[in-house]
Amino acid sequence: MSTVKKNSAARIEGSVTQWAEIPIAFAGMVGHFGPGGGPVGIVICGPWGFDQLCARKFHRVLAASIASRGYPTLRFDYPGEGDAPAVKGGADLESWIEGAVSAGHELRRLSGCGSVIFYGLGLGGAIALAAAERFNATSGVVLAVPALNGRRFLRETGLRERVIVEDLGITLDYPEGSVSLAGFILPTGVAAELKSFGVEGRGLKDGTPLLFLKRPENATDEQVLQGLREAGHAVDVATFPGYGEMMNGLNVSVTPPEPIGAVVEWIAARWPIADSVGRQVTPDLPAPSIEDGSYIETPLLIGAEPRLFGVLCEPRDLEPRATVVFVNMAYTYHIGWGCLWVDAARTLAADGIRSLRVDLSNIGDSPARPGTPEQVVYASAQQHDLREAVDALQQENCGPVYLIGTCSGAYAALSFAGANSDIAGVVSVNQLRLIWDEDEDVEETLRAGARPLADYQRRAFSLGTYRRLLDGDIDVRRAIGNLLRLVAGRLVRGLAPYLGRLTKLGRFRATLFGMLRDMKARGARVTFVGCRIDGSLDELARYFGGDLAGLKSFDNIDLQIIEETDHMLTPLSARRQLVDIIRSVARADRSARDFTQT
Repeated sequence: MSTVKKNSAARIEGSVTQWAEIPIAFAGMVGHFGPGGGPVGIVICGPWGFDQLCARKFHRVLAASIASRGYPTLRFDYPGEGDAPAVKGGADLESWIEGAVSAGHELRRLSGCGSVIFYGLGLGGAIALAAAERFNATSGVVLAVPALNGRRFLRETGLRERVIVEDLGITLDYPEGSVSLAGFILPTGVAAELKSFGVEGRGLKDGTPLLFLKRPENATDEQVLQGLREAGHAVDVATFPGYGEMMNGLNVSVTPPEPIGAVVEWIAARWPIADSVGRQVTPDLPAPSIEDGSYIETPLLIGAEPRLFGVLCEPRDLEPRATVVFVNMAYTYHIGWGCLWVDAARTLAADGIRSLRVDLSNIGDSPARPGTPEQVVYASAQQHDLREAVDALQQENCGPVYLIGTCSGAYAALSFAGANSDIAGVVSVNQLRLIWDEDEDVEETLRAGARPLADYQRRAFSLGTYRRLLDGDIDVRRAIGNLLRLVAGRLVRGLAPYLGRLTKLGRFRATLFGMLRDMKARGARVTFVGCRIDGSLDELARYFGGDLAGLKSFDNIDLQIIEETDHMLTPLSARRQLVDIIRSVARADRSARDFTQT
């Protein structure tokens, strides 16, 4: 698939947020290289797990901003994490630190820079500082809200996970003793070493410049900063406003400009280069390829520019029978919640199913499309991105193409499949909007989260809810608004069959049913996957009736309900069930469903 596997830096005029990096593979890892001709390069060490999901776009924009000033950059996934292949026996902290050191050597090899600055956020701060101590050409270190004490990191991670699990109200089926957060499980070896790990940078050369980015008025950051100073470092300090909002979720896009500006200006002031150096575009590099077990993966850029980042996962020894495309959910980048899409892609490859996990514009590793708004979720621009991705796949025979998405990704997938006859089917997981209402406020809808009406009713009469109200922990106005919208929606649903197109819901139904009839006529399948503790079944009921009997009118629709799971499919058993559903769809192994059994 030579058209898909083209590998060069995007040459796009305009904002630095529109520059695409070059995908590379090295030392068993996947990276993103930003060319530059400056004498010093920057290795970006990301945080772990959920924090990495939240910070991914921020680090892409940071790297583009640094590269625009002429400094080469390299972002990478730690061994066994993200797009990197699994580590036999499991990764440990030592392998992550050595991975950062390898990234420093690779950046020097690709760019010709003489020395390297190591940047790290969260747990990535500890890895960056430890790698900087070992690397033989370290110029400086940037620590952004760093977690330099392993035991404290584990304790805080455990507290965060307990809050999440309590809110979900389900049981997680993770291995006993696991350290986890929001669907991600920390490798056992890493967790074990963190119990006694701490780093203060005492191995750095005297006088190595340090920049510390701290949250305003945060006691923990002040303690860490004080520890660095007591270790003998002269530390420059800048603030990181907007850190909490950036790291609190993935439904809205928040990229605070202040810390990016602080890092860029600190580098430029200490290692100035001539304006003429600029951001250099290197000659095309060979398309990176990673072989492991039953699959071959190729990180790539897609499109005529090219601009969209994706990872093509192909069966190693089998002729592909079908291709699936995994679509972003909100601003969750292409690996998926808890690395769901990575695990799914590699499992499906063993069954002869090719896949593409791709970031649409302004999500994760894909820069913004010129001229499009900052908010891209539920936006029509995503349809253009999907067209580019599918066109790239179809340059060679890839078999029938299926789109897979969760929540807003399911909306984008279903909308695209309804309008494009070259899509064989859709697996729509926990879709909360079958038709988007242009009168809705996107950010307000995304911030409201996913809860069924029954859950709001239960919480309204909960003693714990009263306590949180008294403590001021609940946004009363927003909670009431969410409840009223759900109740109003149920009332309108009851009247819609009698009023038809006179109601907005009636018009939406006509649009949806017309799309589904078109898909039925051409043999395209739709598989709705729902769970009971979000609003996905409520959304289906809006259009197909409270007992979902209306689904019987469409013999091209299947319904699967995954029990004991949340909206994100956090339990491992739920993820395995979804992979089985996708496999069944891609193999055209379909059986009749009882749509009324809910």
